Amino acid sequence: MGDRPLPIEPGERLDYLLSRKSLQLATLDPDGAPHLATMWFGVLDGEIVMWTQRTSVKARNLRTDPRVACLVDSGEDYGSLKGLSVTGRAELVEDDEGMLRIGEAIVSRNFPEPGRPDYREMALSGARVGIVVHADRWASWDFARSAARRSAG
Repeated sequence: MGDRPLPIEPGERLDYLLSRKSLQLATLDPDGAPHLATMWFGVLDGEIVMWTQRTSVKARNLRTDPRVACLVDSGEDYGSLKGLSVTGRAELVEDDEGMLRIGEAIVSRNFPEPGRPDYREMALSGARVGIVVHADRWASWDFARSAARRSAG
């Protein structure tokens, strides 16, 4: 169990990210304490996007300090653990065009047709703010890939 896991291949990161329904978003409270929230997300132009209520703790935190971390993971036992962590800076989006793009990215991947809610109404209501994560660093681990390599070698 002490072996260092292999990372997810760079070309597979986006596929793995999109295989997960939600991610954990960490922002920083004014006192520096982390604030974690589970978020549905989308991907636009290779960047993680999400939205939140304009008055949420996340939005307030990001107005003060844009540093963020995001985490997706999977696996039920040690040998199948897999995850991807992204650290970077968040950009808040409030313009209509940006909100429409973010809304479509989130709603289209999380709500099947028929019965999909109208993302346009949600995006333009003024109740939400968009979040774009500009990644500075990606880290990943894949214990199953590590075990397969040890078995083959």
